[in-house]
Amino acid sequence: MIKMWVKIDRLRLYDRPFLNESDECYFARERLVGGSFRDSDGNQLITNLQIPLNETHRLQHKTAAIRQFAQELNYFPFEKNSYIMPMPSSKTEDHPEYDNRIERVCRLFCKNQDLGVKFLCPIVNTVDFKSSKSGGTRSVQAFKDAYMCELLPSDCINVYIVDDALTMGTHFRATADLLRESKSDLNIFGLFWVINVHKLSE
Repeated sequence: MIKMWVKIDRLRLYDRPFLNESDECYFARERLVGGSFRDSDGNQLITNLQIPLNETHRLQHKTAAIRQFAQELNYFPFEKNSYIMPMPSSKTEDHPEYDNRIERVCRLFCKNQDLGVKFLCPIVNTVDFKSSKSGGTRSVQAFKDAYMCELLPSDCINVYIVDDALTMGTHFRATADLLRESKSDLNIFGLFWVINVHKLSE
């Protein structure tokens, strides 16, 4: 099996205040914050994955990124009796900017894999959050207040939360905490296609 998923260790937690050493999270590649799609493979892939759905002339690149993300999940050593779930969107389904790209990744992976991993989508978002670039503020509690979590399957032991990028870990913390409040004996993992890194000062 190709080894491409790296566990986030203590050294990578220094600027991710909502993750702690007990969280078991992994990433596949790095993305340079503030960089362009030309700066790294991670920058290029995330740029394509996050292409807005209304840019129809570029959607072939988005579709290709979704397929690649789903394929690369096959290289992760999933535990037995596992479920995979997309990170909840920061937009409600009726919002014009709603994008279910991570759900599409997870469903495509489950359709084409033979690892026995099942799809799970137990959390629904009820609030439209603005991005920090648009002046929005996002907190763990705000996400938890906006989410509704359905009853988890009785055989649900290991849950892998999938997202495209990890910055501070706010979204992961809220989702993981809500899942544990629903079922306290869960083993929860985070799988991020890229981890955001800052360019070192000269």
